[in-house]
Amino acid sequence: MNLQEAKRYCPHCRRLFDGPKCPDCKSRRTPPRDPQNGDICFLTEQAQIWSEPLRDVLSQNGIPCEMEGRLGSGISTLVGYSQESYRFFVPYECLPTACDLVEQLFGGKYEQEQEEAQEDTPEQEEE
Repeated sequence: MNLQEAKRYCPHCRRLFDGPKCPDCKSRRTPPRDPQNGDICFLTEQAQIWSEPLRDVLSQNGIPCEMEGRLGSGISTLVGYSQESYRFFVPYECLPTACDLVEQLFGGKYEQEQEEAQEDTPEQEEE
């Protein structure tokens, strides 16, 4: 997803997207809206080994971030923390700079990982 193409924000999934419905939740829970400063937006998902370096780089550049483990602490303890991956979220107003930093750190993999993260997100069952 290109930031210039992203015109909508899903408050439930915290993702920017282009189109009428959120590609993750299909906008069943919360209607999408225009993004605003202060919105917390998905940045990237990284393996555990890259999570601390990325958090450090964001912090050094004054970008606050939230990290969410995909497996959770119980499963991570069982299978090992090296199997964990972390999703990073940053404020909307910091997203362009954060995307540039991710691109610098991880090269051309960033766009590919964004697409894979969207594909890997399990679709929610209809309620």
